[in-house]
Amino acid sequence: MRQQRLVVIGNGMAGMRLVETLCQLAPQRYAITVIGAEPRGNYNRILLSPVLSGEKAFDDTVLHSLSWYAEQGVRLLAGEAALAIDRQAKRVTTARRCVAYDLLVLATGSHPWLPPTPGIALPGIYGFRNLDDVQAMLGHCRPDGRALVVGGGVLGIEAAAALAVRGMRCTVVHRGHYLMERQLDARAALMLQRNLATRGIDCQVDCQVSAFHGAAQVQAATLSTGEQLACDLVVVAAGVQPAVRLAREAGLTCQRGIIVDPAMRTSDAAIYAVGECSQLGDTTFGLVAPCWQQAALLAQRLAGQTVAPYRPAPLHTRLKVSGIDMLCAGEIEPNNGAEIHYAEDPQAQHYRRLLVRDGILDGVLLYGDVSDSQFYLRQLGQPVNDPAALLFGNTEPEAAQAVSERTSEMHKPVLLVAGHGMVGHHFLEQLVARQLHLRYHHCGVWRRIGGGV
Repeated sequence: MRQQRLVVIGNGMAGMRLVETLCQLAPQRYAITVIGAEPRGNYNRILLSPVLSGEKAFDDTVLHSLSWYAEQGVRLLAGEAALAIDRQAKRVTTARRCVAYDLLVLATGSHPWLPPTPGIALPGIYGFRNLDDVQAMLGHCRPDGRALVVGGGVLGIEAAAALAVRGMRCTVVHRGHYLMERQLDARAALMLQRNLATRGIDCQVDCQVSAFHGAAQVQAATLSTGEQLACDLVVVAAGVQPAVRLAREAGLTCQRGIIVDPAMRTSDAAIYAVGECSQLGDTTFGLVAPCWQQAALLAQRLAGQTVAPYRPAPLHTRLKVSGIDMLCAGEIEPNNGAEIHYAEDPQAQHYRRLLVRDGILDGVLLYGDVSDSQFYLRQLGQPVNDPAALLFGNTEPEAAQAVSERTSEMHKPVLLVAGHGMVGHHFLEQLVARQLHLRYHHCGVWRRIGGGV
């Protein structure tokens, strides 16, 4: 019986998670061809920030070496961009050949969004998406060089921190009211901005670039405030656009992304889409977790297994910057009657915030101390009976005792409870019942607890 021809356009993290899983579940079912525009195997794009900073080598990011494809019987067309899809003939055209398929998976990912700013095409201005971008940036790095990062989201902060490690003087320009507004609130963002300032990174919020200037390459940028900044390198981290050109030109239904159903099937029954190029309902996907989830479910379906429709799981984000620990999971905006409960240690620059809606934990934000991350991720979506106690993380007596034993007496903070009414008294009773009072001195750091609607 002839193997079905499965062609995957995209040699990135979503496409290769699909291929890897399918090779495990049904190794003989398909003759698999992977078409990848980059001239290399699959690598972990999440780790490009440490590569840019010099904390990791590119080899540390490789997920599938070129030898892996051969060992699995997968045909890899590396360095060949897919140019067109002929749906009627079931054929993909690359720069070098035509590839026939029975089933086609689009895992084309996304492209950096470059704003239509005057001068945006000048040499020295880069997106931050792949290894080629990183290598180009490194070509501009020198001690006391000047870098401008456009966008203060996760990727922009990681890029600025990495370039600072390389000795560059960095400025981050962010149009939002505060940094990383999709993951942080204003209080945590201010802590982040202070940390970045200690690294020599200047952050300007409520600000945009009006124009880039230069001759042979970018040399300066004018901001919406009127200020002009000299720069040898510009990194644009202002968002991404799903790569839908192939799909749209082939006549597949597309909006912002390639429209799929919960089985990840496009408007053509022989073509699927996974990862950042796909769109389910009104949602597109920019984090690796949902892309891997989609890929694994589609692999199971293609292997002949019965699989439930794709349902997006709660997401969490971490910042990949050495010395800055942050976790955001679930919702961040306190709308629709949500309650916000928070604890803050201004001296240690630690902050945790819980978003509770209708008695359910819907959001968690940790900055500085993320040791209870796994505990909170398990609690997400669960009922909350005592938000004040939950602020202290894993509050089982054994866990509290373990924390007490490993916490230096010199660094225990003081807990100040303003008011001793029924709520305050109950709060203190709960601390003692859980042995959490062992964490605190009677003098030293002031820790503030806040709550409200």
